[in-house]
Amino acid sequence: MSTSPTNQAAHRRRTHRLALAVLALLLVLAGCADGDDDSDAGGEDSSDESPAFDTETAEEDDGAEMEVAEEEDATDAAGEDALAQATALTPADLGRDIIFRAEIAVEVADVAAAGREATQRIEALGGVVFGQATVIEPSPRTVLTFKVAPADFDDALDQLGGVGELVDQSITADDVTDRVVDLESRVLTAETSVARLREFLAGAQTVQDVADLERELVARELELESLRGQLRTLRDQVALATITLTITEIEPESADARLDVISGLGDSRDDACPGTAELETTRDGTIVWCVEIENVGEATLTDIGLVSNTLGLRSRDFTVIDGDLAEMAPGAITRVEIELDVDDGRVRRRAAGSGLGIDVVVSAVTTDAPERTITVEREVIVVADDDAPLPGFADGFGRGVEVLAFVGSLLLLVIGALLPFAPVAAVVLAVRRFVRRRNEPAPTIEE
Repeated sequence: MSTSPTNQAAHRRRTHRLALAVLALLLVLAGCADGDDDSDAGGEDSSDESPAFDTETAEEDDGAEMEVAEEEDATDAAGEDALAQATALTPADLGRDIIFRAEIAVEVADVAAAGREATQRIEALGGVVFGQATVIEPSPRTVLTFKVAPADFDDALDQLGGVGELVDQSITADDVTDRVVDLESRVLTAETSVARLREFLAGAQTVQDVADLERELVARELELESLRGQLRTLRDQVALATITLTITEIEPESADARLDVISGLGDSRDDACPGTAELETTRDGTIVWCVEIENVGEATLTDIGLVSNTLGLRSRDFTVIDGDLAEMAPGAITRVEIELDVDDGRVRRRAAGSGLGIDVVVSAVTTDAPERTITVEREVIVVADDDAPLPGFADGFGRGVEVLAFVGSLLLLVIGALLPFAPVAAVVLAVRRFVRRRNEPAPTIEE
């Protein structure tokens, strides 16, 4: 049966539109395995009916146009499904080169045990330990660097975050596809250039040409190796994701540590504890100084020490009358005392006529935190009676003798210090005399 040119042209246009619709549908079906069943059925019907299409039937022409519209709608729906699925695909599935990096910080009670656990978890996923740095002071801390496959990146983050208490986490993804493609192109170009230079070198006729070509070839080969190294490094970073894990040790909470100190003075042992904060005494006599220490905290205290900077006293100068300075449990009380002589209004050579403040600093450390020291400072005042008769002749004579004795002692000290240099001085004088005699002019006959 023959057809007119007009019908043939219309037939070609309709066939062309239908072919494009079928091609689009086939592309969608190839990219999305779970596409719409109705769309698949529509695609199959269209492909089966297209050869038997009657170009002279108006009703079939309208039906084909409606079928094409339905296929276009199905194509849009399938495209949306494919896009939603693509967002869940891995970089390898998408054909992209992506470098994954992550930094995680956790706190644990035992850094060494947590480091071993983290290593075991990563090795179970097929990853490796790429580096480790550990410090002990001022607080234990270790930094571990792991390499894992990009497909195991999320699982590795979950595993490492469970090693301890997660305190910080940061993740970065760097798409380096363009850089990889650029380096591959530059490597290919450099390889072509090197091959061409080698051909030129093989055909060189003069020594100068050989030297110039060899110099240029070396430069091109160095550039080629540099590009290959950059590409290799980039591919290695893409092939394995990097995770840096920082593990720090949680400092244990120290128990409450407190001291209560009472410092008092008395004329005797009976009234020294707790005593009084200010005591008036005679110019010559004896007083007793008592220090009471109580552990009012919850921590056990050790190495209790006492220091009096005013009088130059230490723990060994005090006498323990109750308790122990080595260790004090919570609620324990330790009392120490010392007997002080007042001589001519002075206490250990410190004038107390107008009042002398005596300080004491009590220190201790806790058993659960030996590096922690707690201190408490207290002060008492002793006032010596300064009502005394005016000094007489005997007092002045005695003072003069004391001054003379002091000057004599000082003179003897100077003489003793200079005595070892006496032989040296004698040798120097002898040399000077000898030189002087040699320099004297010889006597003349007239003289």
